[in-house]
Amino acid sequence: AGAIGAAFKREVPDCHYVGVECVPEAARMARSRLDRVVEGDVERMELDALGIAPGSVDCLIYGDILEHLVDPWSLLACHRSLLKPDGLILASIPNVQYWRVLGNLLFGRWRYEDEGVLDRTHLRFFTLESVIALFEEAGLSVKTVTSRSCDKAEAEPFITTLLPALVELGVDPAAFRIRAVALQWVVVAGLP
Repeated sequence: AGAIGAAFKREVPDCHYVGVECVPEAARMARSRLDRVVEGDVERMELDALGIAPGSVDCLIYGDILEHLVDPWSLLACHRSLLKPDGLILASIPNVQYWRVLGNLLFGRWRYEDEGVLDRTHLRFFTLESVIALFEEAGLSVKTVTSRSCDKAEAEPFITTLLPALVELGVDPAAFRIRAVALQWVVVAGLP
């Protein structure tokens, strides 16, 4: 509904922010916040429909969207043509290696929810490794990946209990800890 764009425009009021939205009600709300909103399915949309010249965009933002797409690899590969040579892509992507998901899997549970990592509208699921591969396979260069975590203290007993098994399996406990507490991965990528 344009919330990310509205926040960005408060910080950078001179920017021109174009949003793409497939849900009519959300598109209506976004129109009151953004400079322009294109309504439709971004995966079926020709680049011309965006009205954005190739090589003219400073930043493309995919805030919790790539996991909802049938083919995010092709979309990123197509959209990279919109970037300026020094343009960037910023994306947030849920982490399926999140400790709560892993804990539920140990009990055989994979329950879709109304929101979160297992949102019932997610078509794709990513770990840190597959997030990096997503961008690289789309012909992009990953500049940084950071995590967004919210309950590290709650995760610690789970991780500590698993430590002997991790060591036995040859899994680096420090790397596992970083990946298991990440609710989302925040990626900055650009042209190679």
